[in-house]
Amino acid sequence: VKRAKEVGIRKTIGAGRLGLICQFIGEAMLMVSLAAIVSLALVWLVLPIFNNITGKQISLPLSRVSFWGTVAALILLTGLFAGSYPALFLSSLRPVKVLKGTLKFSVAAFWLRKGLVIFQFALSILLIIGMMVISRQVDFLQTVNLGFDREDLLYTPVQGDLGQKFAAFKTQLLGMPGIKAVARTDQPPQQTGAHGYDMEWEGKDPTTKTVVIHATVGYDFTKMLNLQFLAGRDFSPAFPTDTAAYIINETALKMIGYKDPVGRPLSLFGSRYHIIGVVKDFHFKSLHDPIEPLLINLNEKINWGFILIKTQPGKAKQAIASMQQVYREMEPKFPFTYYFTD
Repeated sequence: VKRAKEVGIRKTIGAGRLGLICQFIGEAMLMVSLAAIVSLALVWLVLPIFNNITGKQISLPLSRVSFWGTVAALILLTGLFAGSYPALFLSSLRPVKVLKGTLKFSVAAFWLRKGLVIFQFALSILLIIGMMVISRQVDFLQTVNLGFDREDLLYTPVQGDLGQKFAAFKTQLLGMPGIKAVARTDQPPQQTGAHGYDMEWEGKDPTTKTVVIHATVGYDFTKMLNLQFLAGRDFSPAFPTDTAAYIINETALKMIGYKDPVGRPLSLFGSRYHIIGVVKDFHFKSLHDPIEPLLINLNEKINWGFILIKTQPGKAKQAIASMQQVYREMEPKFPFTYYFTD
């Protein structure tokens, strides 16, 4: 009889322990499920604003079974991990010892509890530090002086026959709402990286090997970027010889060593050009890269590259709508895409 009572008591304790475990894990699952519902609702509400700011087209795949399967798996795993430790630990305690105050924890349990608390605090500190670093990086990217005006500046890639129709495209676009200026370039202003080798100039050491960055642009390129001229002038239709001229940056001038660079000869790719202007250094690549020597030449008839559009302040939406309308009229075979320089 005594043994039967002991067996019954053990079964009762086991059933109670199992119920306690299920209760803790169930509560954890419930909390994680509510958190998932709230987070999905917040993402659904904020996503349109995020897409509008960043120019992206991100959407929640609510119609996909795989998406909900992933969410369910994350809820299950998170709930199990969050509820397993308190469920297993608290269900192992003996109520009699707890009520009598004679419960004592082992050294291993003590250090495990302390270790988990320290881990949580350390993780929180790391997340806070990471958020501060990211915030400062984003603020730096938004406020750093790149040496050119990146505000209200967009560009769209040249596709199909748009390069040959650029003059008509520019004329029609300048008469549309929100558009301030239009120019062309073979590379985006912040991604200029075409290399030129063995530049030649008067007085150069024949043994010196040079590597420069080369960009081909149209009229009004420097005006749109608001580049500062240290010497000389910009490209102008009033000077037909500008098709055989270069505008260089400060770093290129330091490499060449001309004291009075305007009008002096400069050759690249075997073509003899001359310098008409010097602009102040600006960042045309990643901020991780030092500013390199830059040569800018004029070519209004290139059939590749990008079209730059300067929008009127506060009228980006109207300008994009105008760009899309003219683009579809002149190049309907290709999709209209655009990017913000900033």
